[in-house]
Amino acid sequence: LVPRGSKELLEHLKIIIGCNKKVMIDPDYDPDGYFSAMIVKEAFDKLGFTNYEVNRHYKKRHGIDREDVVSIIKNEFDYVIILDSSINNIEEIKELNKYGVVVIIIDHHILEIDEEEYPEECLIIHNNHENIEYDKVSAGLLTAMVFDYCLSKMGIKNNISFYIIGYITLYSDSCDLDNRFNQSLIKNIDKFSGYEPEMLKDFMTEWDSLNRSFVSYNFIPRINALMRGNQFDILYKLFFMYNELEDVEKEYIRKYVDKFYRDSKKIREDIVEL
Repeated sequence: LVPRGSKELLEHLKIIIGCNKKVMIDPDYDPDGYFSAMIVKEAFDKLGFTNYEVNRHYKKRHGIDREDVVSIIKNEFDYVIILDSSINNIEEIKELNKYGVVVIIIDHHILEIDEEEYPEECLIIHNNHENIEYDKVSAGLLTAMVFDYCLSKMGIKNNISFYIIGYITLYSDSCDLDNRFNQSLIKNIDKFSGYEPEMLKDFMTEWDSLNRSFVSYNFIPRINALMRGNQFDILYKLFFMYNELEDVEKEYIRKYVDKFYRDSKKIREDIVEL
């Protein structure tokens, strides 16, 4: 299944890689957004493309804002790939286009604007279309699907890890798990064992397996705790630098995440008892 917009994304990727365009990856500040950005980063790394940055968050926000727009323009990015947000931020999109920035958005939120209103240098990939099978997917799974298509067309076939990340976001974003398309991934996830991203694998014990119980009650609560607690630097290292870190720093991050989660959970329990 090829989501609408995948072929157009492929053409943009050919330009990005061929002309070494400068790219900003901008995720929404939630697990779905961060995991979507993780897929895009992995895709660029597989392609040997290095002229990109993942936007560092220093505050909570949902959707690209004025500060981001100014920074992208000032730092002369050619492209911005926005994930899990901003599908309706048309004024920001127009301003970026005005200064020569091509905008690509992959989002699963409700489209409130007529697609004809978007400027020319803007590609919106969404699942608001009528009569499609993937209308209930997360941004992460949608990102997995479109980048798997593009990389496959560019000669890189083994992109199973994208779908593992997409699987996680079905739970983290409370998607419709009874949806037939989502069920097709859920029922077959055990076939992807061994392809888990290193960051995810390191949080699994010998008794854990990739399933709803581990994702919903073990892994995602830790990520949510970090996000609620504004642990911006730890989140950035965990999602976008982890594979390059020394083993000692990976161990420090894992211990920090576990302790922060336990402490946060204890505080919430104490508040409930009051």
